[in-house]
Amino acid sequence: MRLAKNLNSLTDILKTVLCYFPCMSEEELVGYVRAKMLKEFSYREILEKTRNCLKQNPCFYQNEEGFWAVRKEGIRENDSFFKQVLISKKPQKYTLKDKKNKKVQQLSRDSRFVQLDDGSWALTYWLINESDFLLREKIARELMIEELRLEELAKRVDSSPEKVLKILKKYPFFEQNGYGYYKLDLKLKKVYAQASLKYMDVIKKLKMFYADKKSKVSAEVLAQAREALEQAAAVQLLQRKSQEEINELWEKIAEKDFLLALRREELIRMSRENEKLRRKADSILYQCRLWHARYQRVIRDKEELLVIKEKLENSVVNMFQKLNAYREKDKENRKKLFELKNTFEEKVAKLEKEVIEVQEQFKKAEESWQKKEKKLRQELERYSLDLGFLLNEKESLEKREKELLEEIEKQKEIIKHQEDLLKLPVISILCKIVTWWRTVNLNI
Repeated sequence: MRLAKNLNSLTDILKTVLCYFPCMSEEELVGYVRAKMLKEFSYREILEKTRNCLKQNPCFYQNEEGFWAVRKEGIRENDSFFKQVLISKKPQKYTLKDKKNKKVQQLSRDSRFVQLDDGSWALTYWLINESDFLLREKIARELMIEELRLEELAKRVDSSPEKVLKILKKYPFFEQNGYGYYKLDLKLKKVYAQASLKYMDVIKKLKMFYADKKSKVSAEVLAQAREALEQAAAVQLLQRKSQEEINELWEKIAEKDFLLALRREELIRMSRENEKLRRKADSILYQCRLWHARYQRVIRDKEELLVIKEKLENSVVNMFQKLNAYREKDKENRKKLFELKNTFEEKVAKLEKEVIEVQEQFKKAEESWQKKEKKLRQELERYSLDLGFLLNEKESLEKREKELLEEIEKQKEIIKHQEDLLKLPVISILCKIVTWWRTVNLNI
């Protein structure tokens, strides 16, 4: 919303600027304040007044990095008046009812409201018009919020990428990281504003000085001044051209480095592809060798099969001859079989009788065998119990034997240690002395 009325308060001007920008330094705010008011003051005086206003009003606060921002949530007691202004969509004045209402607090301390020159109160964002800000300021605002690429940044500020890139390269507080994203260095921007403030008052004084002198100096002096300015402009033009040439050289160097990096990557990729092709050729050659070896085996197997085929043909002829002989023998055997069949039936009848008798004898023998097997099993169980007892006795005796052997070894070590001690010269001398003493005592 564009309002025709103006702002008369330094606080309201600071509110509109800080509502548009996430945060700003005191030095940067001076330029916006001087564009609206306090034009007759020096920049140092405007900076002092701006600093006092920011510190006195609680709707402004200073973040950890030392930059000033505005509390956009406002004061809760003023929410009803905020809704009233928001619904009406136009500035509102205090009524008698509003003045008596204690819930409506000081609106100057609420960042959501600004007071116009007619005394009415409007919402702060109504007074914000992006066309009042330079392209550099719009770019700085977007980069304060987040890091962006050139194309996204141009869309956000509704400008062409060429203009945006020109501004990004012009000012030192715009930086680009390795991934192509641009960001804003707030500290560097603050230093840039401080440096520009140092010279603003000097430039203003120089302008005033030259304005006073302009009426006094002669035309000759003015011509000399113009000539000096032209020379200075020519020098600046030469400096700009040299700077542009240096920038072009840097761009060419960067482009050359980029091309070399691409060439290096291409060589690495080609070497990898050559290595893959070499491995593939080796695998194909190995496969061909396998197929050749398999073909040689097939030829050998074919030759062996031909030899086997000849042998089988010979064996088939022999088999046919033998088969004819077997057929003749089979006829003779069938005649004999018929004769034997008659005799076999008689023998089978006799054998059946014998089988019945043998079965009866087998039942009797099986019954006697079962009785013997039962007795043997009982004896086997008894013997197995005796064997288990004997094995337990054997294990206990083996353990005892092992313990005795260990004890004997220990005693042997003790005896050996004592013998080694007796072999020592000092102990041998003591033993001789003891034996001499005993003999002396016995004689006494």
